[in-house]
Amino acid sequence: MTKDDLKKIPMIERSIEEKRIRLKEIRELMYYNPALSANERVQTSVTNRSMNRVDAAVDLERMIHEDCLNLIELKCDAYNLIRGIEDPLHRELMELRYINGLTWREIAEKIGKTERRAHQMHGEILLKIFK
Repeated sequence: MTKDDLKKIPMIERSIEEKRIRLKEIRELMYYNPALSANERVQTSVTNRSMNRVDAAVDLERMIHEDCLNLIELKCDAYNLIRGIEDPLHRELMELRYINGLTWREIAEKIGKTERRAHQMHGEILLKIFK
């Protein structure tokens, strides 16, 4: 586990969420906005549009699945790294960030520090871990 691996965790979580939102939009287009209405003539472009939506949904589902597998692996490695932190407050901060995926504001509230101080502590912890 490297510092860059830790940084990937929140990025992958955001990426998964963005892909899930896009997948929901595509599904809504597929189910609530059919490519062909009852009084339209069948055309190849309409069929292609429907198939493109299905292809896009399948591709997004595959990417989300791959991202989830990658995220699980990174979180397991992060958890093993975090378990080795002796200071309970430092361990909690790192768990909240990398295992629970909280924002700096949420972390600050949970640990009773300012957002700025939580971020500073995080930097200090990283320096200790990856010296």
